[in-house]
Amino acid sequence: MIINIRGTHGSGKSTLVRRIKELYADVTPTMLAGRQRPIGYICRPGLDSPMRQLFIPGSYETPTGGCDTISSIEQIFDLVKLYRENQCAVLFEGIVAQHSAGRLLDLHMIHPVKVIALSTTQDECVASVMQRRADRGQTDEFDPKNVIKEFKSVLSSSKRLKNDGLPVEFMTREDAFQFVKNALERVDAANSVAAG
Repeated sequence: MIINIRGTHGSGKSTLVRRIKELYADVTPTMLAGRQRPIGYICRPGLDSPMRQLFIPGSYETPTGGCDTISSIEQIFDLVKLYRENQCAVLFEGIVAQHSAGRLLDLHMIHPVKVIALSTTQDECVASVMQRRADRGQTDEFDPKNVIKEFKSVLSSSKRLKNDGLPVEFMTREDAFQFVKNALERVDAANSVAAG
């Protein structure tokens, strides 16, 4: 299982992934020689947890994170494929990754990919980015044009991906969290918990 979260700056992509990480008993950073930040995280469930083992590429050591902390788009998709082939579910997000529709379609031919486009409104995204800047103490004037441009790009590219046969769902932040959580629960574990 591979899940790709799409959205503009401030839409809630990184927050969603952080919330999913909190469902795991053991979140181990994966380090590469010469790199100070993690290249990703292996998330292992506790003994009684219904969650599947999960790999999340990118670093989440700062307020913004994910695949945008990996310099090479090839490396992002190589990591996704590697960990999927090693029997991990994979959850990934980032502006850089969502500008690679061709790679996402190619990946879907090998490993099914589910795409979730966050339906956070443009105004909410702009407000979120402005709040993030205020939290960092940035006082220079903010021009929202990049947020708005990316918002429109995500909308149009997600519709194109859906037309090209990729399963794409538009969801609120909370619905997306619940969807990902439910998708990562092992059916056998969920059934045994329900039966017990």
